[in-house]
Amino acid sequence: MENTVNFVEDKEKKKVNSFRVRLGILEPEEEMFLQLKEKLSLPAKGIEAGLTSKLGLREKMILSPLIGQIL
Repeated sequence: MENTVNFVEDKEKKKVNSFRVRLGILEPEEEMFLQLKEKLSLPAKGIEAGLTSKLGLREKMILSPLIGQIL
């Protein structure tokens, strides 16, 4: 993610102050997302894909490869 931020800053000539991560199958306070936030130098906010917001974790895990294709 740090490389992506550097690429965007170089290409757009603008400073990136924060970014958002589509959570997919993860819940907003999932351990993996919390660890990711700790390792990054920029603030990260999680956003959930609108199509999966009402699905349970099991359904999200099954559908996540397909949802990623259509978003």
